[in-house]
Amino acid sequence: MSYVIGIDGIPLIRWGGYRRYLVELMPGLDGRLTDTIFNVYVDRPVRFQFPSARWRLCVVRRGMSPTSYFWLRYVLPGRLRRDGVDLFWGVRSILPADGARRMLLTVHDLNVLIAPQTMPVATRLAHRMWLRDDVHRTDVLATVSKGTAHRVEEAFGRKADGIVPPGVDVERMRPRSLSEVGGVVRHYGLARYILHVGTLEPRKNIAALIEAVSIVRREGQDLQLVLVGRAGWKRRKILQAIAKAGQWVRVLGNVDDRDLPALYSGASVVAIPSLYEGYGIPAAEARACGARLVVSDMPELRESSGGAAIFVEPTAPAIAAGIRAALASPAPPPAVVATWEESAGRLAGLMLAALRPV
Repeated sequence: MSYVIGIDGIPLIRWGGYRRYLVELMPGLDGRLTDTIFNVYVDRPVRFQFPSARWRLCVVRRGMSPTSYFWLRYVLPGRLRRDGVDLFWGVRSILPADGARRMLLTVHDLNVLIAPQTMPVATRLAHRMWLRDDVHRTDVLATVSKGTAHRVEEAFGRKADGIVPPGVDVERMRPRSLSEVGGVVRHYGLARYILHVGTLEPRKNIAALIEAVSIVRREGQDLQLVLVGRAGWKRRKILQAIAKAGQWVRVLGNVDDRDLPALYSGASVVAIPSLYEGYGIPAAEARACGARLVVSDMPELRESSGGAAIFVEPTAPAIAAGIRAALASPAPPPAVVATWEESAGRLAGLMLAALRPV
């Protein structure tokens, strides 16, 4: 039996964690749900190469809707009904008000409850208004980690039906040779460095990381701090901290995906001192590359790091102590991590379960 699955495609328009999650899972879904048509709904045209001809980009203009969340909630349902959508997948933790026969919701985090001050205003408002309701009314509930599933159950009283964690491209994310690392390090003009991978936004706690590296540098460690990732929201204080630190903080922005494994492999330490994470893809990628890890002590980062990290409180002195300890420890062996293919299999199973007659 063939089905039509609708997908919130807004992440394709903006680079970030939602986009990475959606894009990486597409090929695995395509290979497993072979009789399915996938309608990917966006509010403006976007160029994207889909896995097969069964994927359709459906442009539904926003009209008077002030944000993409209001568009999703109130504009999209009419088009879903017209297209005969059997199942809608809410990639951004929010669902349309109606329009599809069944719904599957993925909750990535509970940032709106734990660190709302770090969120863009429109995202915070949408999650405050609709997340609780959507968790209860969705037919199938997925989260990206056991930690998030536990938080959702505690906050909203509903157990997740499944956990679909982000994966790692294990063919690409692996330890690289000294010559390959050296080539990438020279390309970016780096020396001995601490690496952070993530959007420059408040939840990543980058100002505290800069202060922590400054502490270690004053103790005689000649280290750079290398920041990989796009500029995000509420970044004024982060940029001020970067400017104040000076030339030892290197902002590389979005680097070529081919260079990232070598950057992980060549780092003295990979530091992820976030105030909160729903999972933490860079922690899993760093593990796969055999990097030393310093991460904030929370269930989600314990999960993504597989326990193979130095866990710290997200304060500058604690992060500095973690960096010292990591620098004094041997590099760990590369870890066996979950793949995107495995995660796509979990998601496909949840989709099929949602589509079964009730």
